[in-house]
Amino acid sequence: MNLFRTIAFSLICIGFTLPTLAQTQGTLSISVKTVTNNGQYNPKNILAIWVEDASTNSFVKTRLLRSQNTTYRKYLTKFKAATNSTYNVVDAQTGATYPSHSTRTATWDGTDISGNVVLDGDYKVCIEYTESNGTGPFVSFVFNKSDQVITLSPANTSYFQDISIVWTPNVLSLDDFSKDNGSLSVYPNPINKSALVNIVPNVSNIYVIDVHGKIVDRIDKPNTILKSQVIWTPNIRLKNGVYFIVVENNISKLTTKVILQR
Repeated sequence: MNLFRTIAFSLICIGFTLPTLAQTQGTLSISVKTVTNNGQYNPKNILAIWVEDASTNSFVKTRLLRSQNTTYRKYLTKFKAATNSTYNVVDAQTGATYPSHSTRTATWDGTDISGNVVLDGDYKVCIEYTESNGTGPFVSFVFNKSDQVITLSPANTSYFQDISIVWTPNVLSLDDFSKDNGSLSVYPNPINKSALVNIVPNVSNIYVIDVHGKIVDRIDKPNTILKSQVIWTPNIRLKNGVYFIVVENNISKLTTKVILQR
């Protein structure tokens, strides 16, 4: 094989082996209920939630830090190590020490501390709290950031319960969903002020996308009484036109077309 053919063959191989460096934009929603470990200051606690790159264990961004006195942040030892003792809180929710334990929520838009959208791949949600002058409970969960919706409901631990981690990309393709086969229905349709949506069992996510596949609204999951129905009151920012309600459960993702006409 001459030199020209060798180079050409090498370039072809590189073309087949280089990965696509996707940078999907979206929203990660995090919810967790903390439970006391009976530290010396319980139920008061300081808490941090942050995101790391799972492949390198490197810090990406803090999403929540509650600690009134900066002196005590050092006892969030995992968070301290992840941030190289800087306790970086760029764009994070911050505030005073929590007076008690409860459900905590945070979001991540897929960007790093410089505001750049990070590459798709595996990332970790890290959660740590302490009630004493010492290291407290810590937990982490890996999820895949991509152009697909990811829903995690990890098992309860002694100190972290009712955990929900949902990655929702901003742009979705209707090809990703199964069209409604009659299991979804919306009344009235067209929609004026609100509509009743009959949905499939065991719903994990309900949201609304426009004709371009962009998520434009979210619908609360059904409560324990109305397990098969939800009410959608369209966001006031939405213009009249065609939208698609997307319903997910553990088996499938279904969509049905609706018309907003106010």
